[in-house]
Amino acid sequence: MKKIFIFVLISLTSIMTVINIYNAVANNIVINWMSLTSLAPVIIAMYSEFDWIYVTWNKLRSWAKNNTVAFSSSFFVYTDEQKSYAELQQRVSNAMKTCKFTFQQGVSREITSNYYRTGLKTCNGLNFDLSISVDPCEELNVINVKLDYQISSRTVKNSWSDFKKFRDEFINGLATQKKRYNIVIDMKETGLNPFYRLTLKPIKAKHLDDVCLKFNENGLNVEITKNRIAASAQDPDLIDKIIKQYIPLTSVY
Repeated sequence: MKKIFIFVLISLTSIMTVINIYNAVANNIVINWMSLTSLAPVIIAMYSEFDWIYVTWNKLRSWAKNNTVAFSSSFFVYTDEQKSYAELQQRVSNAMKTCKFTFQQGVSREITSNYYRTGLKTCNGLNFDLSISVDPCEELNVINVKLDYQISSRTVKNSWSDFKKFRDEFINGLATQKKRYNIVIDMKETGLNPFYRLTLKPIKAKHLDDVCLKFNENGLNVEITKNRIAASAQDPDLIDKIIKQYIPLTSVY
């Protein structure tokens, strides 16, 4: 009911402003441009009350600023197969060929019996880190493959797409019992805060260090904290929602 009342009020104000301008033009009267200031509270009300305006405006702001974010994407594979380092390395090589990745020059590789870390580069010259760990459990081996980026917010979608190509080739032919996918988008360096589905209106408190929103949306687990958003799901298509719809905001909490 409140939204309907506000919508009617906004509509009437907008219509009256347009009519006044039309009458001034039609009768060759000098337009009183100061009358347009009456639209200011209308615009503010629309921004506050209508979600699609709020989301669209902040998406445009985020796209224009194109801030740098730390983006981490990983997948966990649960398998009863025993994989040697050589076999995992071959899977990395195959995935690199598919994605047209190369090794970073001058970056040493960290290799142990159950851990592998190195620096890779995309065909567009973007550097990132690849790490693989193997955690042998009683019945299943857990393989964790993680890609870490420092990228612009506009590049997150492309990096996520590369990640999925890498994953597809890496697990090709691997007997898996279960999979899980995680992402983390960290905006601490920019001071921005993430918005996805749920957010907080600005409040009087100037400093909040323990903000935490957690919710589950049809199998997608989301955790939003100050300057950071994390998501986990067994279906990577659910993660797509976060990648496409999250919005960095300047003042949420």
